[in-house]
Amino acid sequence: MNIFKQLIKSLYSPKDIALFRFQGIGKTIFYVFLLMAVVSIPSAIQLSTTAYQGINYLATSLEEDIPDFAFQNGVLTSDITEPYIDGTEAGVFILDPTGQLTVDDIYEHDNGLAMLEREAVIITDGVAETFRYRDLGNLNLTKDEISGLVNSIADVLPVILTVFMLVLYLFFTAMKFIGVTVLALIGLMLKNKAQLNLKYRHLWILSAYTVTLPTAIFNLTEAFGFIIPFSFFFYWAIAIFMLYKVLQYVPKPKTSPQNAEASNPYNN
Repeated sequence: MNIFKQLIKSLYSPKDIALFRFQGIGKTIFYVFLLMAVVSIPSAIQLSTTAYQGINYLATSLEEDIPDFAFQNGVLTSDITEPYIDGTEAGVFILDPTGQLTVDDIYEHDNGLAMLEREAVIITDGVAETFRYRDLGNLNLTKDEISGLVNSIADVLPVILTVFMLVLYLFFTAMKFIGVTVLALIGLMLKNKAQLNLKYRHLWILSAYTVTLPTAIFNLTEAFGFIIPFSFFFYWAIAIFMLYKVLQYVPKPKTSPQNAEASNPYNN
């Protein structure tokens, strides 16, 4: 069966998944890589769009809107006497060398960047991360130098994003392989209870296809900004239930395992 048809059928058909148990292990490994590539597309698009919008907005703002400022010995300095605040739909940018605003004042915003007198605050979905300028050493930079640095980053942003997303893809794919392995171990207990004559290799293959549904559900919902509470618990509940349903379509042996495997049309 075509591997893309396998992906679609693995979303809803335990009966078809059960037929894949005698498939070659190499094709199954390739399937896991393909699955993770497909479900990563929405997140990759969202990440790229956000990065491009953010870097372009920052580059334009530095050149046209943001007042002159500089870092001198790890302290933000400027001629302005009031905090500069620029809010957009994507977030807020705050420049305050006056010391009037504190980190607590920044928490009311959901997304944005605040450059305070001695520290910067990055806010993402209401979660703030703070770092002090002095942690970067004896920092001495002007606005023009920072603008040039931002423009340089914009020029190589496609390369940066490609490498970053490739590293993320390989990391999450490796975690998926670990998850499939754990699910196959759980499958050993399920198949013993059901008195099925399956080897661990067969269970690993079945598990690789069984995780298709929960992987698609949680990757796509997170990519579109929907956070499911207790997602880890629900992921494993769906995966184990799907594997249980798949094993119900595996016939109990009437012949020796060798003969059964040799006679199966999916056997490689």
